[in-house]
Amino acid sequence: MIQNNKIGYIFPTIENDILEIQPKENFFSRLFKKNKITKKNKKYNFFDEKLEEFHKKIKHLTFQKTLFFNLNDTSFFESFFSNIENEIIDKWYVFPLFFQFSEATTSKIANFFLENLNEKTLNKLFWIKSISSHTKYISFLQKKIISLLRTNHLDEKDCVFIFFTNTFDELSLHCNLFNLEINTTFQKVIKKFPYAFCEINFFDDIEKSLKNLDDTINKTKKRKNYIFIPLNIFDEVRLKNNLSLIFEKLQKNNKNYFLLSNIFTEKEFLLDIFEIINEKNFVTNQMLSNNI
Repeated sequence: MIQNNKIGYIFPTIENDILEIQPKENFFSRLFKKNKITKKNKKYNFFDEKLEEFHKKIKHLTFQKTLFFNLNDTSFFESFFSNIENEIIDKWYVFPLFFQFSEATTSKIANFFLENLNEKTLNKLFWIKSISSHTKYISFLQKKIISLLRTNHLDEKDCVFIFFTNTFDELSLHCNLFNLEINTTFQKVIKKFPYAFCEINFFDDIEKSLKNLDDTINKTKKRKNYIFIPLNIFDEVRLKNNLSLIFEKLQKNNKNYFLLSNIFTEKEFLLDIFEIINEKNFVTNQMLSNNI
């Protein structure tokens, strides 16, 4: 009798930004302000909310054990290590929430696992290869862009598509494979839209991004509509503050802007994730941790 392997899923990420949220003003807060009594801004981990939304939706789609790992949430480490080493699981399928390989993201997490997990557990880790050029990922982005164009009655010839992502740090910015995969995603998606003006922007450096935007506005003066397309899960959240400055500049230039928002937590894409995993196109933890 053939015994089926018991599998589990791990979805690792790296999140550490805290956004400052201004307290909402009401009659009493305005009254206190007049009396020079001020309330400190509340610090709120915006990622926690979005990650929790993603976790809940993923868990509803599988009966298998599902773990989530955030490299920058140290309070989570003890329970994660306990779960991964004590669960009776034959294979852990690891789906990183970064669709392009980077030494600052995927490899960094793999290195951390290598340093902290025992060999028996490491041998159970099967990482999904980068999906930067996967047909399901490309097709999903194309369909969402088409849907946005139709919903808002936009003509592709009057649009500027800005694909954006977060480089995390200098390590990923200068990672050749990361840049190659970003460009691969970009080139494959835009094949569907020959009449749009398309470009990639890394919104980490807001001063540089605003300058790039000025150049784009000058090059595309007749185009009125700007569509912003995130290239990874949570990019729109990671870059929330910078995006607001970008949108503000577009408004001043009488441009319309549209953001493909929360697309990677849609059920259609989450189901695609499991189909991609089931293709079993894996690499080992050791391969990733050695930056191969």
